[in-house]
Amino acid sequence: MNVAQQFEVAADAATVYDALLDLERVAPCLPGSEGVERTGDNTFTGAIRVRVGPITMRYQADIEIVEQDPAALRAVLRVTARETRGQGTADADATLSLTQDGALTRGAVDVDVKLSGRAASMGQGAIQDVSNRLVGAFAKNLGEMLSQAAPQVEGEDAAAPAAPAPAFAPEPEAISGLGLVGTVVAGGLRRNRAAIACLVVGFAIGLVVGLVL
Repeated sequence: MNVAQQFEVAADAATVYDALLDLERVAPCLPGSEGVERTGDNTFTGAIRVRVGPITMRYQADIEIVEQDPAALRAVLRVTARETRGQGTADADATLSLTQDGALTRGAVDVDVKLSGRAASMGQGAIQDVSNRLVGAFAKNLGEMLSQAAPQVEGEDAAAPAAPAPAFAPEPEAISGLGLVGTVVAGGLRRNRAAIACLVVGFAIGLVVGLVL
């Protein structure tokens, strides 16, 4: 299955590119993310948890940045995700490209994804709908995170170590999977579970988050 997405962020493209490949930093921008940890030079592990009513599902994901081209503002990520209490899996290759358009950065993400388990029962249209909402929430949070980054004070001693930027913390509703999925899927238990599973795709845009929907 192929899922394509576009988004925009009010920041320069180089800044957005660097932020998107700093997976540990941008993970809080992704709805449902439990965080990302670096496991190697270009490899990471992370988890996403979403609750819909009485149902809570958790996916563990391994993420690899397989290609980086800062000059072209392009990157390729590979995501392998598995349900921690179930048989569902999601494997995706996500290609990210950015362009500068005035004060905006316009991004495009193309994802080839293979789903198994409950997520595989969800149709292309429903997956695209969940993707649209997830990417919109992520892009909004990313823009807010970058706008909060403290600029360097002119004339500041370059030799002095910079204070670490405070961790970005979106509003609680921005990282809740309940509203995101509930708006898209109002049907039965099976479809709710499938929608939750598809949120895992967020690891491949936000992380690019590449999208493993």
